[in-house]
Amino acid sequence: MFDFSFSWSAAFLILFVLWSKEFSCNAVETFASRSYFYVGGHYENTTDGEVMVGQMYAEKLVPLKATQKYPLFFITGVAQSATNWLNTPDGWEGWNSYFLCQGYTLYLTDQPQRGRSLWLPSDGILTNYNLTFVQNYFTTVQEAKLWPQASLHTQWLGNGTPSDPIFNQFFASQLQQQSNTTLTTLNNVHASISLLSLIGPAILVTHSHGGPYGWGIADAVPSLVHAIVAIEPEGPPFVGEIIAHGPARPWVLRICPSHMTLPFRIPES
Repeated sequence: MFDFSFSWSAAFLILFVLWSKEFSCNAVETFASRSYFYVGGHYENTTDGEVMVGQMYAEKLVPLKATQKYPLFFITGVAQSATNWLNTPDGWEGWNSYFLCQGYTLYLTDQPQRGRSLWLPSDGILTNYNLTFVQNYFTTVQEAKLWPQASLHTQWLGNGTPSDPIFNQFFASQLQQQSNTTLTTLNNVHASISLLSLIGPAILVTHSHGGPYGWGIADAVPSLVHAIVAIEPEGPPFVGEIIAHGPARPWVLRICPSHMTLPFRIPES
């Protein structure tokens, strides 16, 4: 069973570092040694012959002076790739450079069946977000007003439309994704377990749609998850309220069954 209590000290430490005003690295991308490899995946026989499915691209960045005991394993949100953690669409340093400056070794990934992680027709249907969706839910939500707090949105630089080159950089980075949420959850958890089995205990930094993957990984291999820092994790429990409506995440924070201690045994309870 994964004990969430151990993660708080590490989580607060990382957030403190993130907000510290002593950050002085000025490079667009901080220098680091870079390597890549693939984890997970297995061979299957298909009508086109034997292929590998479920593999995940992983990129390792090591700072000039690694001083932190545990590496950071970044898990992206919906429609994003490992580039999400590099430079920002408006040219600012990303999380990648920031934490390299703090002495962390980083692992960035493209989720299975997305970006540099191969998708095959036998893997199911892919989907992507159109212009209207991205504006309504990410960049001009204060105008779409699809939920009560949307009018308070102020965090997007620029006007959030195609007339803004910052928006165009962001929209160009949007990738296809597996439409089957259960399948993509299982694929991500399995591939991530393979990565952690290779690199050892790490701090998971999850974002948005990637949030539930972190809980699933910690549930499966608690000894390999030192802490979880969940940034705007997908929610709320049991029901979809914003992008999708109706029953969702029947296991509180997850789609798939959990081994964590819960006050019920089955979702129907």
